[in-house]
Amino acid sequence: MFKTIMKTVKQEKTKSSLSEQQDITQIPKIEEKQCHININKQIFEYLPYQIPNSIDAIFYFKEILTQQQQEYLMKEIYNQPKRWVDLPHSNRRVQKYGGDVREEGLINVEKFPEFLTQLSNLCFLDDNTLNINHALINEYAPGIGIHPHFDGPLYHNFVNIFSINSNCIFKFKKQDESLKLFVEPGSLLIFTKQAYTEWLHGIDYHHDDTILLNIKENQICHTDLINFHQTLFYQNLQKAENIIEYLNNQPNYELCQIQNNNQFTHSLIIRRLLRVSITLRHVPYNRK
Repeated sequence: MFKTIMKTVKQEKTKSSLSEQQDITQIPKIEEKQCHININKQIFEYLPYQIPNSIDAIFYFKEILTQQQQEYLMKEIYNQPKRWVDLPHSNRRVQKYGGDVREEGLINVEKFPEFLTQLSNLCFLDDNTLNINHALINEYAPGIGIHPHFDGPLYHNFVNIFSINSNCIFKFKKQDESLKLFVEPGSLLIFTKQAYTEWLHGIDYHHDDTILLNIKENQICHTDLINFHQTLFYQNLQKAENIIEYLNNQPNYELCQIQNNNQFTHSLIIRRLLRVSITLRHVPYNRK
């Protein structure tokens, strides 16, 4: 039986750390056969995972990592204490693997540790001649996000982001437009094309996230999430006999009724926990 990884969020500098996990042995390594889908490097064979009616192109895979695999990754990440680098301007800290990204390409190239090599087997790229060679691991304490930004041209424009331990709302923004995705623990978010080059992406600096719902006759008629029907959240709601009762009884959830709003009837507030994201992608070795 695996024990829960204990989390503590320090007040100063909003650092987060995990207490050592005891008696964790024989944690299974991540293998492709353990995934709920048959992983293939050709992303365009998996169009059902593309978010419909959104910008081109965003893909969302729920439950690509099991709970055991998430615990294994957390253990490995927090067994690398010297890899953390503080980012004081954002109250975040990050681990970097694979090398340094420069104008001329990837330099100071290093091999991935075993846990990232395993995880890269689950990643996609739109070009089979490329390989996953760079990783950033970000730690988000409750209340911490990342300002809207572009990743820029130094990276290949195809991003794989795994989320561990907490939900969050991930936003894409372009001028006055904003799109909301519900990103869940164990999920994989991919974006490329216009979503990479024309839309900013970020996470609000909030302690909780709000999802707007239109609930009528025990049915969710509408939400403000572009990936609602592809989430584990939606899957669980489909099984609930009484949606309002189900939401009111979930830990870290608060369901509020909205007055005088024709589009939405309820707002669902979800408290954030410590979240770790792992961003994997390709960086050219030589850029001319």
